[in-house]
Amino acid sequence: MLHYIMRLDDACPTMNREAWERTERILDQYDIRPIVGIIPDSKDETFNWAPDPDFWTKTVRRYVAKKWTIAQHGCHHRFLPDVKSEFSNLSYDHQAVIIRRGHQILNDHGVTPTCFFAPAHAFDDVTVDVCRDVGSFRYISDGKALFPYRYRGMLFLPALFDSPKALFPFGVFTFVLHPNTMTDKHFDRLESFCQRHRQTFVSADDVAATFQDTRRKRNFLDRLFAMGINLKRSLRREYTALRQ
Repeated sequence: MLHYIMRLDDACPTMNREAWERTERILDQYDIRPIVGIIPDSKDETFNWAPDPDFWTKTVRRYVAKKWTIAQHGCHHRFLPDVKSEFSNLSYDHQAVIIRRGHQILNDHGVTPTCFFAPAHAFDDVTVDVCRDVGSFRYISDGKALFPYRYRGMLFLPALFDSPKALFPFGVFTFVLHPNTMTDKHFDRLESFCQRHRQTFVSADDVAATFQDTRRKRNFLDRLFAMGINLKRSLRREYTALRQ
């Protein structure tokens, strides 16, 4: 089994609309339905493009109409002091307030997210417990593994790669894109990959439905795979640092 999932991070009223619309056109052309991570109440000052007055009434509703998977991407996308995380190390009650607040904002706009993922892939076991207890999240888009797995009562759909790449002949892989900062080079690579692999892309909700009853845990092969990915990233960072 080989399935690809596309994920788009950082949708909010002040996102880069031109880049997002360009991404949308490419995905539509190849009939790819991504996960779109919506920040319920963005406080991230780096997202400073012109506000979209129709974000909730038209843009998000268009995503829903296309049957894109709607995910709650944290709440404010604002990191804690000295920690690149919105959630890590906070108490259950504190995290519950933040996540439930974001969930309520989406509900108030007529959106019910089936998926959750934290900014910067930064969360802890408490975050997982809150997501499980909120009740409406069917799965979390994160984790390092070859196939979906269950952890602390939540289904995880692995999200490892920040750009599309064909590395393995089997597995379920989510490619994480950040349209706000994509360049022409990124878009060219995206379109080329989608054209070559369009038949391998599936909806995250469809994958979640297939694995909803799985009892699979992360195993040795998953951990070995994750170690290889981490090693590759470390070597790449060192190589980049040496060139500077």
